[in-house]
Amino acid sequence: MDISHIPRSFWHAISLCMVSTTFGLLYIAYKSSTVSLEIANAKINLSSAISTVKDIKVNLQAENTRLVKANQELKTKIEELQDKAVKSATGISIEDLKSKGILGGESSFFRKPMEFGKVDQFQALEARIKSAEKALQ
Repeated sequence: MDISHIPRSFWHAISLCMVSTTFGLLYIAYKSSTVSLEIANAKINLSSAISTVKDIKVNLQAENTRLVKANQELKTKIEELQDKAVKSATGISIEDLKSKGILGGESSFFRKPMEFGKVDQFQALEARIKSAEKALQ
């Protein structure tokens, strides 16, 4: 068989067909998840890794937004529970402690000097308590 009599346009057409077939198969592999070709007992598997990576990225972004939302909800719940715990134990909210300090604000009972008139009231109260104890015995 002599190939010298075959025109050059035939070889150009064959080359163009091979290139277009290659690009066609690449496009199909890009659009689908898996393409399998079997030519002359040789199996060629083409997979679209790009679409798989895009799907994984979308799933991870959705999971990330869900986790961020759950984290914010947990933080607010922790703050609420801490506020309830401190308020139930001391009767003072955390905001009051943060703004006014442990001893209270400027007009707090602990920051004022002791007045002598109130000491007499405490002694009178103590005398009443003792008399009530004696009456109960």
